[in-house]
Amino acid sequence: YILLENVSGFEYSQAHQLLLNTLETYNYYYQQYLLSPIQFGIPNSRLRYYLIAKQEEKSIDIHSSLIQTQNSFYENDQITNKCSHSSEILIDSNQLMLINDFLISNENSNFELDEKQLKRALHVCDIITCHAKRSFCFTKSYGKYFEGTGSLIRTLSNRIRYFTPQEIANLHCFPLNYHFPEQITIRQAYSLLGNSLNVFVVGVLLENLFERSST
Repeated sequence: YILLENVSGFEYSQAHQLLLNTLETYNYYYQQYLLSPIQFGIPNSRLRYYLIAKQEEKSIDIHSSLIQTQNSFYENDQITNKCSHSSEILIDSNQLMLINDFLISNENSNFELDEKQLKRALHVCDIITCHAKRSFCFTKSYGKYFEGTGSLIRTLSNRIRYFTPQEIANLHCFPLNYHFPEQITIRQAYSLLGNSLNVFVVGVLLENLFERSST
């Protein structure tokens, strides 16, 4: 079995074509997707290219065309499960979870922006509240730069702060008991999360691959 994740745009590269040629040479059946967590009810935009493949003689209903899934096609079972379960039901924007469901605490003074940072961030950052149903993609430069690196949150006391690493991990659907090692700094944690993937989306694809290959 193969599961590959890459940034959106990889599907237009020479490396992508080389990958497909190699898979076909070695008799792999494969399917390609462009998916974002927000399509699964998770309030975070993180569009990524995915490929699942299996090597066998019998077709497993996997083919080479790229499936550009513009709409949601899985629904989370319970908001409080934070990505732990899903069912094959179409969802709409009313069923998206709230950012608040992924926060450790609305207030966190350790991650608040000072006045200098706030002046830089106001005109270039996406600032959302705990009631938002979407957030921008968090990159490895979150906490270092403002523009295009991820959303900031406006607290109930009208302060602006960063998402904590644990909250971003929650949006990536890491296990609720996951914690970074003590020697990892906050900046390092942001960098690791920016290069990470959404566990729930990958889980759905693996389940899809295994179910199709068993039929």
